[in-house]
Amino acid sequence: SGAIDFESQEKVTEEFEKLLIKGIKPSRGLEFARSTGLVYRYWPELHNLIDVLQDPYRHPEGDVWTHTLQVLDAGADIANREGLDDSERLVLQLSNLGHDFGKVPTTEYRDNRWRAYGHDTAGVGLVASFLDRFTCADEIKRQVPYLVAEHMAPRRYWRIAMKKSDDQQAQDRMIRRLSVRLAHGNATLRMLALVAEADGRGRNGIGNEPLDVESAKDLAVWKTWFMETVQRLVVENDAPKPIISGGMIVTEFGLPPGPWIGAIVKAVYLDQIDGVVADTSTGFLQAEQYYKQWRATIGFESDTDRKTWDMLRRSEDPRNGMGQP
Repeated sequence: SGAIDFESQEKVTEEFEKLLIKGIKPSRGLEFARSTGLVYRYWPELHNLIDVLQDPYRHPEGDVWTHTLQVLDAGADIANREGLDDSERLVLQLSNLGHDFGKVPTTEYRDNRWRAYGHDTAGVGLVASFLDRFTCADEIKRQVPYLVAEHMAPRRYWRIAMKKSDDQQAQDRMIRRLSVRLAHGNATLRMLALVAEADGRGRNGIGNEPLDVESAKDLAVWKTWFMETVQRLVVENDAPKPIISGGMIVTEFGLPPGPWIGAIVKAVYLDQIDGVVADTSTGFLQAEQYYKQWRATIGFESDTDRKTWDMLRRSEDPRNGMGQP
């Protein structure tokens, strides 16, 4: 009837959060909202999931809407098992709700199969737009898109690790880099593992109930590998802390404050993530090599010099711009 048009965003958010936080089976609430036209009228990102086809081998449960409902119910079970607080439950369930929004623009029939290449990253903007219509905490709105963008990474990285099981350093580098990407949104690998688990369990082609961990294909194996790896690397709840700080660089090399400090620290930190730097001693050696190499071509005196250092500092990987030692 459009009556919700006159409700405040705060009220709609409150009721929607209740569904996701307190719902034992959130799928029932969303199915009711769909049948009454609420989903069509107010949440096009959800409505567009209906009848988006998937590969029946990977998704015997049906379309993306059906998959999402099962994922949400799995998320409710996971939240209870893990003892998540309300804020964590909301992050988990909003991520589960929007994890496949990107399948709408990317799904196509190719090579005799329905595929949705790149749906993980394609969904980020759609999820952000969806969340903008709610008044939930900014911290939650910040975390969810990062989890959506990486929701396929745990199982994907396990498959890569199985193919290259003799390269432990490469496996560790993948996981550390993933923790850094998530940290930009204050999201964690622990929460990512729960989102990925829910995704894996939402594939029951026999009934509406999500699968248990043992019944979902490869889930118990890849999740065990993933969690053992992140715990061994101590990155379950945060990215690694930098071994070398800006203050340490200033003291060690007697440099004046400026963007050159940030460029050196960033380069050494990326080497730390990649396993090249393991302690303060090797960190200083690496910092010295970057400083000498870059100092040979960039000065400290002019505005142009400062801008060059600043561009280096702001680049995604300063090592690529100037070469690694």
